[in-house]
Amino acid sequence: MKRRVTIASHGVKVSFDGKEMLIGNMRLMKEKGVSIEGKEGVISGLEEKGNTVMIVAEDNKLKGFIAVADTLKEHAEDVVKDLKAEGIQVVMLTGDNERTARAIGAKLGIERIIANVLPGDKAKVIKEL
Repeated sequence: MKRRVTIASHGVKVSFDGKEMLIGNMRLMKEKGVSIEGKEGVISGLEEKGNTVMIVAEDNKLKGFIAVADTLKEHAEDVVKDLKAEGIQVVMLTGDNERTARAIGAKLGIERIIANVLPGDKAKVIKEL
């Protein structure tokens, strides 16, 4: 029997043939007791290049990583430059982790980054801004 459970903003848990698979972020792995000891450098290296890293574990044992890179829209950099030229402060608000967000922000010339924001909290952050 297969069973999938989405863990909002953290990942997904799938039970299949008596095994439990986790695919998600570091927060999920810590909550579930999956050790990533010795692999932090691999993860941070991928994140510093602008990748979102999803960790894969089977029965609470690390199995690997999936790195996904967001592609920037063709004219995103120009839009940011134009907004700044108009005196508008550009802020990136994202659910991505800090390292990934900073790498993407650097590509676009965005200095103010607010990362690790859950979807349900984004409206609150915008109101505070």
